[in-house]
Amino acid sequence: LNTCSDYYTEKTTCNAIIDFFNYKSHRSKVTEILTEEESDKIMKVLVDNESNLSCEERAVGLIFFFTGLRQCDVQKLTLSDVDWNRSTISVIQSKTKRPVSVPLRPVVGNAIYTYLISERPTTSSLSLFLTPNKWNMPLTKAYLRKVCNKIYDLANVRMESGRRGFHLFRHNIAIRLLEQDVDMSIISSALGHESSKSVEQYLGVTHKKLKECALIIDKYPLNISIYGE
Repeated sequence: LNTCSDYYTEKTTCNAIIDFFNYKSHRSKVTEILTEEESDKIMKVLVDNESNLSCEERAVGLIFFFTGLRQCDVQKLTLSDVDWNRSTISVIQSKTKRPVSVPLRPVVGNAIYTYLISERPTTSSLSLFLTPNKWNMPLTKAYLRKVCNKIYDLANVRMESGRRGFHLFRHNIAIRLLEQDVDMSIISSALGHESSKSVEQYLGVTHKKLKECALIIDKYPLNISIYGE
């Protein structure tokens, strides 16, 4: 219709016609997720103290896997963001500028503590994690990319093809919570979304929820003969 409007001298005619259509200016993207098998493999690597990860790499990976924090927020975590008494990690999100507080699970807290007492160098930096060999510099994107690929490699996940990234861990949390029938507003709050509508993107990729929408056709058997044999 936009193309045809060039042939009309009265532009309002085409505009009026277009208004009758449910027109969308963009296509919704498909949210990529980890399969349950991939998720299990990655978790085993992260919790295994013999998996050839450094203390920092393990702690960073576990934070991503169990908290769903965005990469930009993990990069800027400080020592004071970890509240050992309340067992939480709190940060002002870079994307939304809103505060978010996530539970500090024992497996994550233990990994952070091990890193702090056995691997983190003595420095005046307040950053929780530091880039190796650059002890006064917070985590860089390049270093996190390296850590992420190492975790996927050790887990033997997506070796040939498929998207990798810590952001898939965030998607994974949303999917698992949805499948456990956790209210979307709670999931949204846990992930630091501005609106619970942000969680709706995951509804189309959780197999459990899609099965609930499927229609039962047992009462309507197919006549195979019409398709030929």
